[in-house]
Parts: sequence; C-alpha cells; structure tokens
Amino acid sequence: LQGDGLDDVSGRLAKLELLPVGEKPLQLTFVVVEIGRYRDFRTNFPARDQHTLKFALTNVLQELAQADGMYGWAEWIAENRMGMIVGLSGEHSPAREKIRIFADKGRIWVAEHLRLSLMFGVGHAEREWERVGLSYKAAVEVMRHKMSLGKQAVVMSEDLPDDAGRQWFIYLQYGSGLVKEFRLLNGEWRVHLERLFGHMEKDYLKDEDIRMILQTMMDMLGSELSDMSDELSGHFKGPEAEAMQKAADDTVSLDDLRALYSERLTEIFRTYVAHTETKNHHAMINELKGYIEENFENPNLSLQHLSDRFHVSGKYVSYLFKEEFNMKFIDFIVRLRMERAEELLAETDESVQNIALRVGYANSITFGRVFKRIIGMTSGDYRKLKQKPGKARQTGDF
Repeated sequence: LQGDGLDDVSGRLAKLELLPVGEKPLQLTFVVVEIGRYRDFRTNFPARDQHTLKFALTNVLQELAQADGMYGWAEWIAENRMGMIVGLSGEHSPAREKIRIFADKGRIWVAEHLRLSLMFGVGHAEREWERVGLSYKAAVEVMRHKMSLGKQAVVMSEDLPDDAGRQWFIYLQYGSGLVKEFRLLNGEWRVHLERLFGHMEKDYLKDEDIRMILQTMMDMLGSELSDMSDELSGHFKGPEAEAMQKAADDTVSLDDLRALYSERLTEIFRTYVAHTETKNHHAMINELKGYIEENFENPNLSLQHLSDRFHVSGKYVSYLFKEEFNMKFIDFIVRLRMERAEELLAETDESVQNIALRVGYANSITFGRVFKRIIGMTSGDYRKLKQKPGKARQTGDF
C-alpha cells in the first residue's frame, strides 16, 4: 500500500494463498470499512466483546465477497477501521457496481445481526497489484468527507466532485451574513446558517474544512459580541466555549453538527437580545459620551471607572467608542483634554502646571508630551501663537 517491496507481488501473494495459483485478477479495489459512532461501540461493549465483533466483521465481509464470486483480503488498519482489498476476475465488469452491491449487502447484514453501523469508502479499481496503493489512498480520502457524505453509507471515490472550481469565499459570505443579521437582532441569521450547511453538504467538503469554516464563523461572531458583556464573552471564551468545541469535535454527522450549532447560536442570540434590551445601545452611547464630556478632567477616569459607574464591561465601553466614533476610548478623552487645554492656554494666564492638573494630568511633563504629540508644538509655543499681543502673562509659566 505504501509502494515498498513491490517486486514479485503476485508470486508472494500466491504463496500466501491469497491468490489462486496462476490466476491474476483484472480489477483490484481497496475498501475502507469504518465502525460508526465508535465511542458508543467502546462504551457499550467490553474489550473482549469488541475483539470478538471485529473478528466476526473480518470474516463476514470476506465471506460475502467470496459468495459474490470475488475474494477479499481484510485487516484492521486502525482501531475503528478495517482495510479490505477486493479482487474481481475479468468477467466482472464494471467493478464499481459489483463492489457497491457487495458493500451495501455487508452493511445491511451487520446492522441486522451485529447491530453495528458501518460506512464504506471505496477506492477506484486498479489492474495491477503494484498500483493498489493508489486505490487505498482514494478510499482513505473518501473517509475524510464523512460528515458531508454521512447519509450515504457506501461512498465511491468517483462520487466526490472535483473541487477545482470550488469558491471558498461563498462559505465566508454565509458566515458574515449570519453575523450581520445577528448584530441587527434579526432572526434571519437562521436562513444563512441553513444555506451554509446546505452548501457544505452539496460540495462534499472534508470534515476538517467543515470544522474550519464553522470555527471561522464563530470567531467572526465572537469579535462582534464578546466584548459587550461578561455573559456574552462566556459563549466564546472559557469553559463554556471549550465545552462547545469538544461537543462539535465529537459530532460525527453533518445533521448532528447542524443541530448543535443551531442550538448554540439560538442560546447566544437570546443572550444578546436580553443584553440589548437591558442596555439600549444608542442610549448607552449617549450616556457614556455625556458623562465623559462632564468628567474628562478627572485623572481617575478610565475604562474601569466607567465599567463600575455604568455596570458594563470595560471591553464593551471600548467597543462602543470604536464603533460609534471610530477611535479608541483613550483617544476620545485626550481629544477633549487637548481642546480644553488649548482654550486655557489661549485665554488665561494660568501656569502650564495648573492647566495640566485642570485637564486631568498629574504633572506638566506628561501633559507637555501629550500636547506636543497631538497639537504638533509645545504648550509654550502654542500660547505665544494664540494669545493676543500685549496680554500680560505670569513669569515662569514655562
């Protein structure tokens, strides 16, 4: 399967009595057989029974292949996976349909008699033993699409569509559309979620790609909502978010994953609606803005101060300023302080030290550094430029 030691493969297989002497199959296909919901399998059966059932599966599938005029060579290649090479003689054509019938027959028999669910990933047919590794790789690749192919218990490698023309931005569009509807408190976000899952299923995406797309969508939503309150933040960070991620990782079908995300997003939406009803968005912004404009001279004014005063998270306050004024909270305060400092420098004879204290700075050094950075000149030069000629000034101002 790995392409090593391919010299005289047929001769060595004949010695192992895996091939009738002198006969060379014209079609060889690798089939991956996987036990569904393997976690339940391990929970429901003790270790000894697990080994017995796996032994039974190996023999049953080999015998079913032989009953259909084929031969099967089966080995367990992973804890929950059997690998099976199925050989057909030249009279069986095409191999694709013959093996599909065999796999479906095996799936039904095992479900009825052993109460286990199986999924079959079937590689393409090869003509030479030396090339059966290619069929193996194709069968393994099929099994990377289990969630989107979950409704089909027997999947042929030829069933997978070519992903050359796949447009990944479409999945991101559905995700961003969901986030937008969320922010607008619109229940239409559910439509975007259904369209996203429908598109992923239609394109037969790999399991890893499905999980990546959904996690990207949740990251986008978290960046919009998590800073609004501690309760909303808990949906995206910490134990609650970790539990959600574990549940998603344990999900084995796309339908189950859809139900999980629908339930989770509904819970987040309810939290968000409750939050916005408690603290009206625009009213909160106006209230914060008015308070800061009246108290910007307070040197203790900070995100923590506002958080304690208005009973919202400091991150949410920061988010509001970024969204409404397109600037950081600290930049908003600095702007107010510098505007007031400009007035005092131009219209009064107060010392720079006193002006610094009046606009919320502990000393003239810090004030002077900020003033020059924002205004582009020192406070002394600004006063000289703006004060009317002849206006008396105290000595030692600078």
